[in-house]
Amino acid sequence: NRLLSCVVTSPLGESLHRANSVPDLLFALRDAIRAHRSLYQEGEILHRDVCPGNIIIPLGGTAKRNAADPRGVLIDLGMAREQSVPAKEFESTGTRPFHAIGVLQAYLPNKPHTYRHDLESFLYTFLFLAICERPVPPGENQLQLLPGSILSQWHHGGQLTK
Repeated sequence: NRLLSCVVTSPLGESLHRANSVPDLLFALRDAIRAHRSLYQEGEILHRDVCPGNIIIPLGGTAKRNAADPRGVLIDLGMAREQSVPAKEFESTGTRPFHAIGVLQAYLPNKPHTYRHDLESFLYTFLFLAICERPVPPGENQLQLLPGSILSQWHHGGQLTK
């Protein structure tokens, strides 16, 4: 038996590609990392899918924001796992271009996904955001690598070639 459940909510925020400035983007990443730390230390949950699409900037202008309000929110816990649940062998989770190297080597025995892998994914998210074309091209809904970039092939799952 299967049960389908749907939850409909108002948008909490906007995609990272809608950041108004570099400081807004950096604050969003900082707060997403803080959320990850809290999720891991206090909730004993490992996110396992850190990527630009899973970090949002809360709605509401910066003028209305208190200093304590988060500027970035980590979302999508669909791949999350409680720390007490053992990882499955050969399990690779997350958004492929942002996988940590250790996750890509998941075929090796006794190599479960760890919080360090998520932190490595934050690094790759930062690097991706640093080299993406801005503003978002008309008709696109996400950041794009520069045309002709060698990383475009990698981003779409291919091998890097010279």
